[in-house]
Amino acid sequence: MPEKSENFFLRRATKISVTPGESGYFSAPDEGLDPSLFNGDRLHGHVRLWLLQTLYTYLDTRWKQPTAWCNAWIAGSGISHQWSAARGNGDLDILLGVDWPRFRQLNPGYEGLADRELATLLNNQLRDELWPRTALTRFGAQTYEVTWFINLNSADIRNIKPYAAYNLPTDTWTVRPPKLPVDPASRFPAEWNKAIEGEARTAAQIIDRYNSALKMARSRGANTGAWTNAMAIVRLAQDQATALYDDIHLGRREAFSEFGDGYADWHNYRWQSHKKNGIAAALHELAKTKVSRVPDTSNALISALTWRNT
Repeated sequence: MPEKSENFFLRRATKISVTPGESGYFSAPDEGLDPSLFNGDRLHGHVRLWLLQTLYTYLDTRWKQPTAWCNAWIAGSGISHQWSAARGNGDLDILLGVDWPRFRQLNPGYEGLADRELATLLNNQLRDELWPRTALTRFGAQTYEVTWFINLNSADIRNIKPYAAYNLPTDTWTVRPPKLPVDPASRFPAEWNKAIEGEARTAAQIIDRYNSALKMARSRGANTGAWTNAMAIVRLAQDQATALYDDIHLGRREAFSEFGDGYADWHNYRWQSHKKNGIAAALHELAKTKVSRVPDTSNALISALTWRNT
C-alpha cells in the first residue's frame, strides 16, 4: 500500500495553473506620491505618528527601550512614483534597522544568540503578533496591509540599497524614489526579457508534467507500475519547482545586498517579472505540495537558547 502521506497528498492535491499576477515594477510612474500618505513629498503627520506609536508600543511589551536600538523606515513601491499601480495587496512595508550591541546592552540575557538568530526571533514575533493587527489599516482613501520586518545589516538602511526609504523617527527621506521613464521596462536590457521568457517556458513544462502525472497517479491502482512511475514524476516536478522558485525568490536578496544594484538589479527584475507573469505564484503553489519536508530547526534552536529568558 502507498504511504499514508501519499494517500493524503493524492486526496488533497489540485491541478496547478498559471494566472497572471500583479507588480507595479513595470507600470508608468505618477508625477507625485500617494496622497493618502504624503502631502507633497512630506509624510502626513497622522500617518507617521500612528506608525511610530504602533511599532514602539508593541516593542515595549517585550523589550526594553526600543527607541534606543530600533529605527524604522517606510520603504518599497508604496512610497514611490509607481504607488498607484496594481501591487497585489496594497502593502506598506516598514523596514526596521537594529543596533544589535545596543539591543544586547539594554536587554541582557541574549548573548547566546547571534545577530541573525535575534533577527529571526524578533521577525517571528512581529509576524505572529503585530502583522495581524495592521493587516487592514486605513489612511485617507486607501487601505493598506502594513508589514514590519527587520533586515539583518540595516541599522543604516542604505546598506541594503532600497528603492526608496522614508525615515519615520526623523521625518526625512533617506533614499528618495528615482524619477522613471514612462516605460520603466525600457531601462533594462532586452536580453533580460529573453531570459525571463526562457524560465517561464521551463516552469510551464514542470507544471504540465506535474499535472499530467498527478492525473495518471489518480487513475491507476496503488503500487502498480504506472502508479509508481507517475508518483516519481510528481516528486521530480515538486523538487524542480522548489529549486526554481527558491532560486528566483531567494536570489532577490542579492539585489538588496552590498553586492547588488538594488531595485534595478537583475535578481529583482527577475522576481518582479515572474510575479507579474504568474510563474512565481504557480511554482510556489507546486512546491508547497511536497509530500515530505525537512523540518525547520531554526525556531527550535532559538527556543533552546532563550528558554531561560522567557
